Amino acid sequence: MPKIVSPETLDELVALIASIPAGVGIDELMAAMEGKISRRTLQRRLAALVDQGRIAQQREWRAVKYRLAPITALSKATLPGIEASAEAAVYVPTSPEGEEIKAYVRQPK
Repeated sequence: MPKIVSPETLDELVALIASIPAGVGIDELMAAMEGKISRRTLQRRLAALVDQGRIAQQREWRAVKYRLAPITALSKATLPGIEASAEAAVYVPTSPEGEEIKAYVRQPK
């Protein structure tokens, strides 16, 4: 039976990823966590967060970087005879400095 991970533990991992807006690799996460969990456990938790849509996985050749998933909105409108749906990012793309500010603002309380 798999161990149940507390939401606070996953929130801490998301906060750590959010503190590095350019994206972070698993080696950097392992170093930041100072050996608190094994590499395989970290991989499982990252996979769970990707499945939940809380973080995004970006592949660069063989390397993988993790960053906060973009906040998106889904809208569906139906009028007589017309049906439309759209999905878009809620935020405007910003400079690297803006990304740092956005990551700071998104930190948990």
